[in-house]
Amino acid sequence: MQSIVEQNFHQILPPGLLAIKQADVELQERKRIKLEQDGGAIGGAVGGGGGDLGKNGKKHGKQDPKDKGKKIENKDNSYFMKQDENFSELFYKNREKAPKDNGKIICLSYHIRGFCYEKCNRVHGGLSAGARIAFGNFTVSCRTGEPLAGEDFAARADGNQG
Repeated sequence: MQSIVEQNFHQILPPGLLAIKQADVELQERKRIKLEQDGGAIGGAVGGGGGDLGKNGKKHGKQDPKDKGKKIENKDNSYFMKQDENFSELFYKNREKAPKDNGKIICLSYHIRGFCYEKCNRVHGGLSAGARIAFGNFTVSCRTGEPLAGEDFAARADGNQG
């Protein structure tokens, strides 16, 4: 007790915790060496620091803006988010529920944020009538927090468009 009062004591970590710490240090060193071998920058590459390879062999992390191509802007502001809305919290987290246009993914960034890049392979312009209705319902659902209920009308609306 005297050593605690005088602040003259030390604690020894259990061997299990020491092994975890050592494994983490070794893992970080392996990542650093691999990054150097791949020609990446140490301390963070442009646009998010490169990232690690995932299960599918693709790199995680942000893409270098130069690789995205030229920025394109949407002139149709029908679905644009409002000033106080957060894209990630409202729309991006619900991206799996977003409607498709003829089996192709509709670009949320282009239609909701108002911009995207030309190398994006999602649908930017010329949405079918059914997709416009479904996308409008999707944005309302995201904003209100209510799940999309009932049948998907996009296919029927496209069929009735003569």
